[in-house]
Amino acid sequence: MAHQMARRTKELKRSVEAALLSNQAKATGNSTTARTSAMIGAWLDTNTSFDATTGADPVTVGSTARTDSSAQRALTASLINTVMQSCYTEGGEPDRLMVGPYNKTVVSTLTGRSIAREMIDSNTAGSNVTVFATDFGDLQVMPNRFQRERDAFLISPDYAKVSYLRNFQVSTLGKTADAETKYLVVEMGLEMTQEAAHGGIFDLETS
Repeated sequence: MAHQMARRTKELKRSVEAALLSNQAKATGNSTTARTSAMIGAWLDTNTSFDATTGADPVTVGSTARTDSSAQRALTASLINTVMQSCYTEGGEPDRLMVGPYNKTVVSTLTGRSIAREMIDSNTAGSNVTVFATDFGDLQVMPNRFQRERDAFLISPDYAKVSYLRNFQVSTLGKTADAETKYLVVEMGLEMTQEAAHGGIFDLETS
C-alpha cells in the first residue's frame, strides 16, 4: 500500500505540474461544471510574443484562454531578447526560461553558441546550453516535458505560486473483507501575484 501511494502521489504531482503550465481558463463552476483555476497560459498578456496570423492574448486575463495561432514559428534569440526586454521595462526580472524538450534542443543551437566557453572532459561531447544571456539578465534554461511544446515561459518565481484549497491528503474508504482501499486528493490553483513579472513566447514549432 505504501508503495502504491508513493507512485500515485508522484503521478498526481505530475498532473498538477501539467495543469499549471497549461492554457486553462478559470471557471467558477456550478452544479454541472467543475470549478477550475486559471493557469499560466491564460494569465500572460503583457510581455508576450505570438504569431499574429490567428493567435491572440486572452480577451479577459484569467477568464479566457489564449488563442493559438494556426501558424507556428521557430524559437529564436531575437524572440527571447524581445520578451525579456518587455519584462524588464515592466519591472520584471525573470531568471528562468522554461521550454519543451524540442525547443530545449533549439536553444542549444541559437546564435552565439559558437563563441561559448566549453569546459568538458575528454570523454564527453555535447552542446548543451543551460544559461541564455540577455542584455537584461541571465535565464536558466529548463526543459519541461509537461508543458506544451508550442509555449516558452520566462518566469520570475517570486511572483507566482501554487495555492491549495486542499493540500495532498489521503483518506481511507470502507474496508471490504481483506481489501483495503484509499484515495489521494488535492485541490489547487495558480496564484499569479504579478502577471507582468513574467513573459511568454507562443506559437512555436514543435518539431
